[in-house]
Amino acid sequence: MVYPDYTFGDDLKVAKGETATLGFDLEAANGLKAIRLVSDGGKVVEKRAFDGAVEERAEFEVTATKDTFYAVIVEDQEGKKAYSNPIWLDAMSHVPAPEAADADG
Repeated sequence: MVYPDYTFGDDLKVAKGETATLGFDLEAANGLKAIRLVSDGGKVVEKRAFDGAVEERAEFEVTATKDTFYAVIVEDQEGKKAYSNPIWLDAMSHVPAPEAADADG
């Protein structure tokens, strides 16, 4: 089982250049072997190995450089895998407010 801090399918809005923490509580009856954080094109961005505990927590720091998604693949000690839906990351750019128009015109 995978219990994310942010609901799968959510749009997480983060200012460009800022970081966000994606956290996951994990459970596997057969013991946990690994978790992989994947992004664009299914590319593995980060991997963590576990020692077979039934419950673990994994956190990943991600930096918002562009709009993208993150999902996880969790593997148990028997090689069975669970695939999550994505959490969308919206890299927000700060747009300054327009100058106030001169009231005298």
